[in-house]
Amino acid sequence: KDGTPFADNVPVVVEPPDSRDKGYLSAYPNPTTGTVTLQLTTDEDVSKMDLMVFSISGKLIRHFTIGNPGLIDLTSFGLPAGIYICKVTTPKYSSRTAVILTK
Repeated sequence: KDGTPFADNVPVVVEPPDSRDKGYLSAYPNPTTGTVTLQLTTDEDVSKMDLMVFSISGKLIRHFTIGNPGLIDLTSFGLPAGIYICKVTTPKYSSRTAVILTK
């Protein structure tokens, strides 16, 4: 209906180039009742990663180093049920994912 006649009118999403965001972080099981495995998939082997766990409002809850894959227990932090953001970084990669904690 709207657009340019004879044009494809396909929206183009341009992502900023960021060499630190080529990893894919998976969390399973998700939703979880507490224990969750975090795994960063990259083009090369990554054995350790810095993990930051944030509340949905952006408050930093915990920051520590885990292996890859790494196992964490969100209930050990005394967290209520909710959505939490897990962000991992390495010298070359950075990625984040939401984790749903149920009770």
